[in-house]
Amino acid sequence: MAFDMGEPPLEVAELLLSASACAFTDATRLLLVSRWWAALARSDCTFRILAVKVARGAKLHFEPSEEPADVCWRDVCRRLFEARGTFCSTFEDRVIAAHSAPQQFSVTVGCRFRPPGGPAAEEECAREVCLPIHQRLKLIRDSYGCSLAEARRKLWSSEGAEPVNHYLDAEVAVERKAADVCGKENQLANGAHNAAEEEAEAQSGIQLTTKAGLIAQHQGRTIVCAPGLGIRAFEFSHSWDDQVKQRDVYATVSPTVRGLLNGRSSCILAYGQTGAGKSFTMFGSGHSTAEVLETCAATGQLKPGAGAGVAPRVLLELVGALSARSALGVHAKLKLAAVEVFGASVTDLLHEGADLGAWHGVAVAATSAGHADEEITSVAHAMELLDKAEQAKRRAATRMNERSSRAHSLLLLTLEQQVEGEGLVRSSLCLADLGGCEKVKRSGAVGERLQEAIYINKGLLALKAVVTALNQEQREPRRPRHVPFADDKLTLLLKPSLSGGAQTLVFVSARPEAEHAVETMQALRFGEACAQVDVGAVAAPDRAAAFALAALDAQVAEIEAQIRAKERFETVVQRQGDPRAGLC
Repeated sequence: MAFDMGEPPLEVAELLLSASACAFTDATRLLLVSRWWAALARSDCTFRILAVKVARGAKLHFEPSEEPADVCWRDVCRRLFEARGTFCSTFEDRVIAAHSAPQQFSVTVGCRFRPPGGPAAEEECAREVCLPIHQRLKLIRDSYGCSLAEARRKLWSSEGAEPVNHYLDAEVAVERKAADVCGKENQLANGAHNAAEEEAEAQSGIQLTTKAGLIAQHQGRTIVCAPGLGIRAFEFSHSWDDQVKQRDVYATVSPTVRGLLNGRSSCILAYGQTGAGKSFTMFGSGHSTAEVLETCAATGQLKPGAGAGVAPRVLLELVGALSARSALGVHAKLKLAAVEVFGASVTDLLHEGADLGAWHGVAVAATSAGHADEEITSVAHAMELLDKAEQAKRRAATRMNERSSRAHSLLLLTLEQQVEGEGLVRSSLCLADLGGCEKVKRSGAVGERLQEAIYINKGLLALKAVVTALNQEQREPRRPRHVPFADDKLTLLLKPSLSGGAQTLVFVSARPEAEHAVETMQALRFGEACAQVDVGAVAAPDRAAAFALAALDAQVAEIEAQIRAKERFETVVQRQGDPRAGLC
C-alpha cells in the first residue's frame, strides 16, 4: 500500500510540526506543501505549536499551560511573532531591523467590593434614595413603550408608580433590565432637572425610592445608587463581589507579569475609599509573606497561600521564572525598590526610611536611577524585603479604618534581561497601593491625621487631573494638551506607567453599604475615566539608538562611581589680616 507523504494522518502531521528539529520557518513552509497541509493551518491548535516555536527561537517567555482555556492561539502566535526582536537581533538567521511592532498603551479596570461591615463613620445617611425625575421617566417609557410626554402624564398620575416600583422592588428585576435601562443611564445622568416637573411631582405625592449602595453585579456590570445621583451602571473588564478569592483576582494580573518577562513595562494600581480593601488586594493579610514561605516549604513548590495578595504572588511568579529564563540562555536580574510618597517627601522603605530627595525632582531621578533598588536572590529574600517594606509603612487608626495607610506606597520591580552578544532589555512593574480617599468630617482626622489626609487627597487629585488630561488629549488628538505629571511626586513616579507603551491595570476597591454610596460612586467614576484612556501606539526605539543610549548610561554610571569614590569634604580655615594695621 503506497503512503502519500503529502497527506499524512493528523497525528503524524502534528508530530512533524512539533518536532524540535523543525523550526518555525520550516513549519510554515510545511503548511504550504499541499491543500491538505494548508487546511491544517486553519486549525487553531496548529498555531499553538507555532507559538511555542516562535517563543523558543526568539527566547521569549511562554508557557502554554498558563494561557486561559478559551484563548485564541492565532492571536497568541501573532503577538509573540511581533515581539520576536525583543531579546535577539536575529530570528532563525534573519536580521530583524526593528525592536518590535509599536506598543499600544492600554488600561484595564476591575472593581472589587469588600464584605459588608467594619468600622464606619458615625453619621446618619439615607438608606433609601428617591430617584431623579429623568430616571423615573425613563423607567416608565421602557415599561409602557410610550413617548416622553405620555410618560410625564403617567408620572403625575398614579399610573406611573406601579411599573416603576416593579423595577425597583427586587434586585432580580434590576439585573433583568440592566441592559435596557441602566446601560443608558450614563448619558441620562447628566440631564438637567425640570423645575416645573419637580413641583408637579411634589404635588402628586408619589415617592419612588430604591436602596442606596450596591444594587447588583452581573458579568462585569456594576449597578450603584447614591443620594443625589440616582442609579448608575458601570461597565468594567472585571467585576468581583465580596466572595471572590485572591487567586481569582490574580488571574487577571498574570498576563501583565508575563508581559513584563517579555520586556514590556506595566503598572498595577489600587484606588478607592479608605477601608475598602486596597491593601488587602495588593498585599493580602498581615501574615501573607509568612504564609507564602510556609506553603512553599510544605509543598516544595512555589505556590502562595490562599490569603496572599497581588504583590507576593507577582514576586513568586517572577522569581520562579528566572530559572526558566536562564535555561533559555537569558541572563536575568530582578530588583526591588519600595518607596512611600508623603506630601513633598519620598522615603525609602527598605533602608530605614531614608529620604530620597530634598526637592521636587531629585527623588524621582534617584528612584529611576536605581538608588533604592535591592537585588532579589531567592523567594525567602523577596518575602523578607516585602515584609520589611510593610513594617515601615505609615499606618494609623481612624473612624473609617482601623489600619489605615497614611501615605501612597509603591513597589517598583525592575527586570534586566540580556542574551549573550545582545543588548540589555530593561522592563519595570509598579505596584501602587494608593492611600484611601477620605472625607475628613467622616474619618475624624485631626492633627497629624488631618495633615496625612490632606497629602493623600492632594496626590489623588493630581492623579485625577492626569487621567482627565489624557482623556481630553484622546478626544482632540490634533490639539496636544499638557498632561500635569509634575503637579505631584506621585504622578511623576507613575508617569512611565501612564504613558508610552506600558500596560496598566487599575483595581477600584469599594464598599457596598448605603452609608458609603457616594464615595463608592466617585471611585467607580474614576475607574470609568481610566477605562476610557486610549493613547496611540508608541513605536519601539531603533536597536542602534538603544545600544548608543546604553553605552552612554554605562559611561555616566562609571563617572558617578568615580566621583563617589574620590569625593570628600574638607574644612579649610583661612585667616586674613591687614599688614598696614599690623594684623598679619
